[in-house]
Amino acid sequence: MAAGLTSAATPAGTPGNSSMLTSEGRTRNNADSSLARWIKIAGDTEKGKAGLLIMCHPSNFNFPVPLRVWPDKDQHVCVFFTPTKNTPWLMTYGHTYAQRYRVKVFNGDISAAEAEAAWQEYAYPVEVSVKHL
Repeated sequence: MAAGLTSAATPAGTPGNSSMLTSEGRTRNNADSSLARWIKIAGDTEKGKAGLLIMCHPSNFNFPVPLRVWPDKDQHVCVFFTPTKNTPWLMTYGHTYAQRYRVKVFNGDISAAEAEAAWQEYAYPVEVSVKHL
C-alpha cells in the first residue's frame, strides 16, 4: 500500500486539549474518510497554543487525498493523508513516484481563511518572469 503523510502528536496532545479542521470544514469527529486539501491541528502546549497546517499538493495522486483521522474516543491525536484509501494505485517497477506536502508550524492559532490562503500560495505559487528592456 502506498502511504501519504502521517502526523501523530506527543502523548501530551489529546483530543481534550486540541482541535482539527479540514479544508472542507470537517473536525476530528467527522473528518475520517473525507477528502481534504489541508488539515489544521492546533492545541495547548507548555508554552501556549500552537499547531500545524499540513497541506497536500494538487499534483499528488488521488488529490484531494482521503484522510484517516482518529476520533476523540482514541485519546490520541493522529492524522494520515492516505491516497490509496479509496482507490488502488498501481506502481510499476523502475518508475519514480512522489507525493508532495508542506507543513506550516504556527504559534497561537490561524483561521480557516489563513489556512486556505497558505494552501493557495503553496499549490499555485505566483510566477514571476523578468524581461530585459
